[in-house]
Amino acid sequence: MTFFLNVELSNSTKALGKTEEKLEKLSSKEDGLVSTTPLERLKCLESTILDLDLTRDISLWNEKFDANNATINHDARRCIELARTLCRHQKCNLTTHIFEKEYQPLYSYVRATLLVTVRQSFRKIKFPSKEATTYLLNDISNFSENRTEVTACCVWLIRLQIENNKAEAHVMGNQQPSEKFVSVIEICRPIIERVSFHFVQESQDRLSSTRIDRLPEWLLKYVRDNIFEGGPLNFVENVASIVGLELVIFQFLNEMYNLVNFILITRGFFRHEKIAGPRSNPDLLSNAVEQLFSFDSYIRDLINLEVYPKSLAQYHLVEDEDLWTWFLERQREWAVSTLFETQVSPDTAPNRVSPRAELFSALIRSIQCKATLLDTPSSYIDNVARPLHEEFADAIDETEKDLLRLMSQSNVLVETNLEENLECWIDLINGAHMAAIRLQGGMESYIDNDLADMSASMGRRRDQLLDRCAHKMVESVIKEKSKFLSYLMRCPYTLSLDEIDVDESISEDLLETTRVFSIVTSTCSERNLKNSGGLNDIISFAPMALRRNIIERITYELLNIALNQDGMTPDINHAGAQVFCRDTRALFGTDMTREEESNLPPSAMRLFDVINFMSCSHKLFREIKMAICGLVHHREPLRMHSFTEDGTLQDEAYLMIRAKGYSWMCLEDVVSVLNRRKE
Repeated sequence: MTFFLNVELSNSTKALGKTEEKLEKLSSKEDGLVSTTPLERLKCLESTILDLDLTRDISLWNEKFDANNATINHDARRCIELARTLCRHQKCNLTTHIFEKEYQPLYSYVRATLLVTVRQSFRKIKFPSKEATTYLLNDISNFSENRTEVTACCVWLIRLQIENNKAEAHVMGNQQPSEKFVSVIEICRPIIERVSFHFVQESQDRLSSTRIDRLPEWLLKYVRDNIFEGGPLNFVENVASIVGLELVIFQFLNEMYNLVNFILITRGFFRHEKIAGPRSNPDLLSNAVEQLFSFDSYIRDLINLEVYPKSLAQYHLVEDEDLWTWFLERQREWAVSTLFETQVSPDTAPNRVSPRAELFSALIRSIQCKATLLDTPSSYIDNVARPLHEEFADAIDETEKDLLRLMSQSNVLVETNLEENLECWIDLINGAHMAAIRLQGGMESYIDNDLADMSASMGRRRDQLLDRCAHKMVESVIKEKSKFLSYLMRCPYTLSLDEIDVDESISEDLLETTRVFSIVTSTCSERNLKNSGGLNDIISFAPMALRRNIIERITYELLNIALNQDGMTPDINHAGAQVFCRDTRALFGTDMTREEESNLPPSAMRLFDVINFMSCSHKLFREIKMAICGLVHHREPLRMHSFTEDGTLQDEAYLMIRAKGYSWMCLEDVVSVLNRRKE
């Protein structure tokens, strides 16, 4: 057995030696070195496999394309496919060799040929004329990658450049940011020459090259009319759509911005003595700045991009400290003077808001639009919007004081005076409401954050106006001047009476209160019903909110008596309750429609349930009382804890009340009336 094992070991050793010799020969082909370790030999094998794999793909690439096809489109496809083939394989010596010896010469040739074709085509059609742009747009409508027209060449240049950047990064390790698309540069080249001819090359025959005061206006109008409106921009957008890259549009737009910046700087516009000199007219500079903002806003509306180039206003205005400081002061003065010095006539239409509030909202909108065009809008918001907001808030406060003073006058109960005062309050509250909504933003989120505190402040001021108006209207006008307070003081005595004439006429001391209250609620309702148009939600806010607030305050006073919340109404008799119910319904309007009742606040509906229950017939009252008392197995006085201790009893009591038609009353109200009404 030992003999056979030794023979087998000897044969295996000889076979291993032969295998090692073969591996050494294979590993030494590349550089003549002999690998000495298995790991090194494995690496050599791996390199050989990668080279064989790449060689196979290169052979397939070479066979894929017809050698007899010499068109530029065919060569462009070959170049792009070769770049993609190299990117699919790991970097090795053979990859680098093919990149340098095969790919780069092919890329240089294809790129140069396409560039020559594009330049010759542009020169031939006299680009960027309107006729040339029309021709290019028609060419795009019939686009085919197999054609050699200028559109196809621009598309191939972009695709070629994209794949070349990837190949260079993969093979050569070039991680530098990619250069601008050559197609974009070639499109911009004749445009730059044309615009520079009109605005930079000085000639007495061209006013555009000599009139410095009209430079921004004429320059931006020329760019807008000849480049963006049906011009080269449309051609660029179509090329970008074919290649599926928004970056193409961005680079073109950036070049146009650079062109405008170059001309303004070359002509020295913002440092020219006629524009910014000590004897210059400041309106010229202001108008020029507005032209920059207008152009930037026009571009944002025209082109939808995720990222835009640096705006003209940011470049020439914000980054110039002296000019920026001057502009902020000028804007602040302009905004405040526009708000208070502009003549505005009150609108007699029923669906109006404060004219000053509309003007304030328009100014804030303008400020928001400008701020979105700046990289750092906070400075502009703080120096222009905030002072404007403070001035408007002060004006609201002054108007409020005047209206409160008018409410204290003796002639306030005259119908026309009362209606006019309410109309002014509604306009003032709606104005504050509109301002708060406008300050909420709706633009960029970072702009909204800067305005959020101003919006919250204006919202609080609006709510304060509403509360103060309702409080003054109820406490001073209704309770004091129209004698509603004296009626309230008499109500506990009236409710305790068992013998009193119950007729259809309202109590005499409530007549004036009813008249005044009717004027107040009807004025608010009429303003709400006549509202129409896009501002309906804003215009309806004040009349509806004011009406609700006043009704709730009146309701609170009546519920306070009906439910004995102040301890002044310990006894209720059926006759007195009927009088109280009659007066309350007369106060709110006996002929109120179902729709009008639905617009009442829940507290008023609760009040109606309470007075109806207080004044219901003896039979119905006894039925409800016996049913409620039967739930807790004892007679009066009822206690709420008897129901709250058992949730089931409380639910059953609610169901009983609602079954009788009292859906707004709570159980506490029922218990209060049951304990105090005398039978």
